[in-house]
Amino acid sequence: EPLRRWRCEVCLALDELFSKVSEPPVEDVEDLRIGLEHAEVELRITELFAAFPSGVTVVLLRYARRLSAFLHWINLSAQCEPGAGAVPSTALEALHRRRGSLLREVQELRRRTAELAHASTELRERLPDPALPIRWA
Repeated sequence: EPLRRWRCEVCLALDELFSKVSEPPVEDVEDLRIGLEHAEVELRITELFAAFPSGVTVVLLRYARRLSAFLHWINLSAQCEPGAGAVPSTALEALHRRRGSLLREVQELRRRTAELAHASTELRERLPDPALPIRWA
């Protein structure tokens, strides 16, 4: 599954970046390199989340849009079924196959939606304290 593989790659990159994130020094330090190194890590984190076309936010939104289109297709396909009435046996068999196919598509949509939710949750749990940049400021 491409999303699972992507999630693993992004989580490794985030873990590497977040291992470099630290609290600001308690005492005043004259060496500006410490602040610049932290700013560089913050910039790389921002790029990882916002860069086009591979940023985390862009990828998750694109995947959600594809799921929305998939759901729309399923809904349209379900609406195209014939109404009640006499249906020839060959058409009835085709209808049953189509319903079975739609049920498999619904199951696939559920699986993909669960994978998106899992990826979003895992990424959210990895985020550092949002007040950390303010403490560095």
